[in-house]
Amino acid sequence: CIDYIITTNGACLVDRKTGEIMYKSGLNYKKVDELVTLAEKLGIFYELYCDGKSYAPRKNKERIKEFNIHDEFFDLLNDRTIPYENLEQLKNSGIGVDKFNMLSIPYNRYTKVWDEFAKIEEINQVSSIKINIEINSDKTSKWNAIKYLCDEIRINKNDVMTIGDSGNDFEMIKNAGLGVCMGNGFDEVKNVAKYVTKTIDEDGFEYAIRKFL
Repeated sequence: CIDYIITTNGACLVDRKTGEIMYKSGLNYKKVDELVTLAEKLGIFYELYCDGKSYAPRKNKERIKEFNIHDEFFDLLNDRTIPYENLEQLKNSGIGVDKFNMLSIPYNRYTKVWDEFAKIEEINQVSSIKINIEINSDKTSKWNAIKYLCDEIRINKNDVMTIGDSGNDFEMIKNAGLGVCMGNGFDEVKNVAKYVTKTIDEDGFEYAIRKFL
């Protein structure tokens, strides 16, 4: 039974039974504007995750084919993003930005784009696949959301088991009492894990759960 859900890299914690948002850690609009300005300068398609929905500028959606998006993500991005006119429109509507996401960066530009965004202060920049960059507030991580939940329901953090495979799982795997990395995970995540389970194709998640719980 799943009682709580952590989404958007730890920006939101939800009580699944009641639907209550227990914890939020979003980006402020001044920072979002800085991220948007850089993405526009670099010519990268981006989306804003806001309360479980994805938003993209209307002008970018209308010329989405110009962004050289990987074929496997084109329909996904085109279908799921809700167009908006400008950031002021989102801000005035009371919508908070949980995450800034660039899902489909061309392989030959990835390192350049990563390095440029890394110059921006007060952000937490991670990747879940090697063609995307996900940006949250520097106060946001899955581990911070887990710590908040532990305090709320009075669980010792040393008794927490986390399982993941990517850069956005790094902190929670490093800091949990038992941090488990999937066998197909990033090397940097494996290096901080207390246990490396089998790969996803070998049902590594189930294997770890049965081994330790």
